[in-house]
Amino acid sequence: MDKFGIDKSVIVSYNIKTAYGITLVTNDDIANLIKLHPNRLIGFAGIDPPASDAMEQLEYAISSLNLKGVKLVPPAQKFDISDKKYNPLWRKMVDNNVPLWTHGGHQESTGGAIAKYGHPLLIDEMAMRNEDLTIIIGHMGVPWFWDTFSVVVRHPNVYADISAHPDISRIDNFY
Repeated sequence: MDKFGIDKSVIVSYNIKTAYGITLVTNDDIANLIKLHPNRLIGFAGIDPPASDAMEQLEYAISSLNLKGVKLVPPAQKFDISDKKYNPLWRKMVDNNVPLWTHGGHQESTGGAIAKYGHPLLIDEMAMRNEDLTIIIGHMGVPWFWDTFSVVVRHPNVYADISAHPDISRIDNFY
């Protein structure tokens, strides 16, 4: 981080327990890394919305681990983020001033991921129902840049990051 002039980084866990039976990086792992570098790292929890204990996962990550946000990967977690049944999770995040960073775009690196669940237009209705929830669409929604743009300009509570995406690095003749 120092070499590239980066003061702080957000690190995330990856919870795909319901879809694949594993959690690659746990919320406890993230909390332990933050203890090593508390002034340099910000932790976002990975919760598994389809799991029956999703609310407990969220509460533990916020209250016990002091993680500052939530990172979801709907294509890999195989769930529709726009489904109203998840509204209690979003409300809990609002009540605790915790932003939601959701993977945008298809999920090429996880075999069996369902691409449509990464489409940024799924955020549109969700953002209208949850106007107080800060939502960040990851990777500018690659390959759906314009749809991401459309959602971001329509909702003052929705943002997009420009983090790297593996597809971009493979384009030989981009221009």
